[in-house]
Amino acid sequence: MVMKHRWIALLAGSLLAAPVQARLPEGSYAMAATQSRVSASVSFFSVSQKKVAFPTLTGAVRYRADGVDGFDLRVTVDATQLDAGDKTDNDMLKGTDFFDANRFREVVFHGTRLRLTGPKSAIVDGQLSVRGVSRPLSLKVSFPQPLETMARQGKMDLTATARFRRSAYGMKAWPVVVGDKVNLTINARFDRQ
Repeated sequence: MVMKHRWIALLAGSLLAAPVQARLPEGSYAMAATQSRVSASVSFFSVSQKKVAFPTLTGAVRYRADGVDGFDLRVTVDATQLDAGDKTDNDMLKGTDFFDANRFREVVFHGTRLRLTGPKSAIVDGQLSVRGVSRPLSLKVSFPQPLETMARQGKMDLTATARFRRSAYGMKAWPVVVGDKVNLTINARFDRQ
């Protein structure tokens, strides 16, 4: 009887330790911009969060089962269209102290590696490019349904979050007023092409 319980425990342990695998249909997916949004928030005077929305965005996902270049995710926002709630904040954030949007219009996340961590979760490793500076960044991604199920339905819905330091991208102004750590959120719908 004890031996039977040990085998059950060993089997359960090996199943839990096995890497998550999914059979994803190959294909290309385009972002449905009207059903997607990107936002960021940062500490303001250490007592509240200042939120910024990026209403103008594009994106795409490509997946191939073979090869090291089998996964490609791009999300691009237009920094000239950011919305922080009022004109003064918008102008300040678009200026040279922050996004310098006249010189660097696009903010781009380019993901090149998908690591499934559960049926409805993953990590996407890639690069975030802001103000002409690119740095590694990993997105923590969650799906409302298993990714495999959504892919069969011809869509991909996701929520992705990450945290990075704005100073790493040359945005060092107003350190006493504006926090250094930025919380990034991407809510996106991708439809198969």
